Amino acid sequence: MKTEKRVLCSLPQCYAVEQVGPWYVFATDDTGACVAVDPAAGRQEQVWEGPGGTVSMVPLPDGASFLACQRFLPGFAARHSQIVRAERRDGGWTVTPWMDLPFVHRFDVVEAGGRRWLLACTLCDTDQETADFAIPGSVLVGALGEGGTPPAQMETLVHLHRNHGYVRTVVDGETWILATGDEGIFRLLPPAGEQDHWKAEQLV
Repeated sequence: MKTEKRVLCSLPQCYAVEQVGPWYVFATDDTGACVAVDPAAGRQEQVWEGPGGTVSMVPLPDGASFLACQRFLPGFAARHSQIVRAERRDGGWTVTPWMDLPFVHRFDVVEAGGRRWLLACTLCDTDQETADFAIPGSVLVGALGEGGTPPAQMETLVHLHRNHGYVRTVVDGETWILATGDEGIFRLLPPAGEQDHWKAEQLV
């Protein structure tokens, strides 16, 4: 068998990777760009030139857009971090601000109880320019508005120091959502119906 290696793009300090339709999207957590690659067609496109600081990306159900955090820069300089929406249309990418959320580190969009929710983990809750690890961050949740607009308000599920881990996976046919920090591992339990509420259960 003969193999061929092809370099489709070059991106210093690539951190976040996601698939959006036929595109594989790569972004740096340093100051810099985000690029999209369609390996089947051998195409590369720039999604944005900057500012960088992307540590999380979430594809949206339409297969042509995604949410990503920006401005979570090295040294945990993330006071001005935000979530943006990137959408491919008319042969290119359009990027628009979606939600300001200082120190947002991990986030997700989850369907539960007949609604779509934003789950977000912040590294710390401070008004300083860089993270103060003596101050815990929060695991936040809020219902998306009509048409997938940002939540009008966010509720705190649990406070965590130095959040790093987040995963949504399936265990024995059941969806599990886990967030971690110095305090341990927490399972985030979504509402079963419209009148129910999110809960956080400490596992470890």
